[in-house]
Amino acid sequence: MEVLIYLTSIAIVLVIGLLVSIFSEKLKISNMLLLILAGVLAGSLTYNNNDLFKFSPTFIVSIATLALVMIVFDGASRMNLKEMNQMSYKALKLTSIFMFLSVIFVGFVTFLLFFNNGLTTTNIILALIFAFLATGTDPASMFVMFKDKTSRVLEFLKVEAIVNTPIVVIFPFILLGLITTETHAISVLTQIGPFIQQIVTGIGTGIVIGIIIFKVMKRYYSQEYSPIAILTATLITYVIAEQLKGNGVLAVATLGLLFGNTYVKKKFLLREFSSIFSTSLEILVFVLIGTITKLPRANTLFFIKAFVIYIIMTLCRYLSLHLSIGKEHNKKELIFMSLNMTKGIAVATVILTISFLNIPEMATLLNLTLVTIIYSLIVSTIATFFAKNFITIEDKKDEETIS
Repeated sequence: MEVLIYLTSIAIVLVIGLLVSIFSEKLKISNMLLLILAGVLAGSLTYNNNDLFKFSPTFIVSIATLALVMIVFDGASRMNLKEMNQMSYKALKLTSIFMFLSVIFVGFVTFLLFFNNGLTTTNIILALIFAFLATGTDPASMFVMFKDKTSRVLEFLKVEAIVNTPIVVIFPFILLGLITTETHAISVLTQIGPFIQQIVTGIGTGIVIGIIIFKVMKRYYSQEYSPIAILTATLITYVIAEQLKGNGVLAVATLGLLFGNTYVKKKFLLREFSSIFSTSLEILVFVLIGTITKLPRANTLFFIKAFVIYIIMTLCRYLSLHLSIGKEHNKKELIFMSLNMTKGIAVATVILTISFLNIPEMATLLNLTLVTIIYSLIVSTIATFFAKNFITIEDKKDEETIS
């Protein structure tokens, strides 16, 4: 009976996600916002004083981890070092500056407003984790409305998301490795060794497995088995790295980077498979993060403080854009790009993956991140509706005809 209830809950969540996605496509808006809101609503439903939708932490973390490794691999595999054009370097510059400003300003304000119950290392690290997550972008919600349109601003935002996704995802897990679950404090000197070990072991695992698997895939390609080999390789890389006390996310990113910069038969088809598989997990991830999060709805101050932090994030992003590409874009374009910093599937999977860790104030980090995702999606959707007032948009067909 328990298994049947469990499977029924999963089926209902998938049905909800599918219906919401179809509805959002009809409206030509992002499905991410509606999926999260549907998840929050589903998570608030009760029966006999029990949550109607209740999933095992092991199941949720497994799904989130699977989504995470595929997203990191997909993002890293698209960073072809030999073909990185000027736009890619500018996106990397923007990401670096935005990350630096976010750590300083967003991290500091987040600590003051949400983690000020003591100057502990855990509180500082949680505030820094949020600051790193704040720099992540996912303009996929915006491209729903511009399927047949193009713009240099839209193209830059797309490249930026590809560049910053693996970087933004890696840092939170490196920081989490510094937290001692027993004392919730760290000694810098005693943690330097394990910290370096995480990085070295993670990169080394990714390189070793990549050399082995891609050496075979240089010669052989199977329509049925090669995509499965890619999926298996990413999971094995993550698991082995974690077992060796390395950073599994960094290992997968290394594997993806190696995949993107070595010859592999039918690489385009394999890359499309990983992208489609990653996208298929989005529905489940966004609904699940909504169901497990218990937002403090009665605490109006929480949402006000979260909005203050979002404003600071937006200002940091505008300053980052001005410093990195301000000479090539006018103020309207910079404002549009500042407002379009949606926190998508990568940020959601990171939070979902770490949500069950036994760390004080983890619920606060989870709630704050979810509210920030919602704010970013709402602002981005509004800005996108008025996009023509900020940027020049051209029809792709006209562009192809001219070329």
